[in-house]
Amino acid sequence: MRSIEIPTALWSSVQDQHRKIAKLKKMSGYYQLSGVHNPWGRAASIFDSWKLLDVCQSPTLLELVSEMMGDDIILWDSRFFSLADHVPKATWIRESDFSPFDTLQGVTVRIPVSAFDLMINMNSNTSDSNAAEILKLNPGSAIFHDVYAPYRYSDTGGNSHRCEYVIQYASGRSRFVRDQSSAVQRSLAASLPLINFGEAPIWLLQGVDHMNNDFAAGFTPTVAQWTDTKW
Repeated sequence: MRSIEIPTALWSSVQDQHRKIAKLKKMSGYYQLSGVHNPWGRAASIFDSWKLLDVCQSPTLLELVSEMMGDDIILWDSRFFSLADHVPKATWIRESDFSPFDTLQGVTVRIPVSAFDLMINMNSNTSDSNAAEILKLNPGSAIFHDVYAPYRYSDTGGNSHRCEYVIQYASGRSRFVRDQSSAVQRSLAASLPLINFGEAPIWLLQGVDHMNNDFAAGFTPTVAQWTDTKW
């Protein structure tokens, strides 16, 4: 796990885009807050996804991601919603359990928009609270951790208003599963049914793709079409 202060320009981009959530006239669903860096996705109607894509591709972040998992880096998701809202209270969460990959190697980057405490265990084989480290996350910083590291939000004051931007990177040696009938995609459909990860675009940011992943899907915007179907 690593922690850094991010450049002012990156922090300003995240902060500016997060402010747009509060300006929405109605409560946004989690499906609108997923894939927010994707200029061809649903979230692009809310956010300046190109600016968030620049954040995800920034050399500052990629340098540390590369140190943690190697030079072959795939960007596959970023979000403004919390997985804690989709599991029972006080559950230990692993980002790997919500990923559409087989043989996953990956790093999660968390950029807090508000201050809060995060309990995280660097030993992926245990969820023992006594072995967990409590991190104080502050705006303008970023923490990098393995996707298998169990975490949960601390119950200390202020965490009910926690806000963060979460970016997901995978190694070029990980296989992105697009088959909707696969066990991986069925599990995701059960936990996050409103997000279609099978059609999500992925970016090879640097290095080599060793798994023959599909980088073509997801980059075509949805086009309205007339139909003769009688509804």
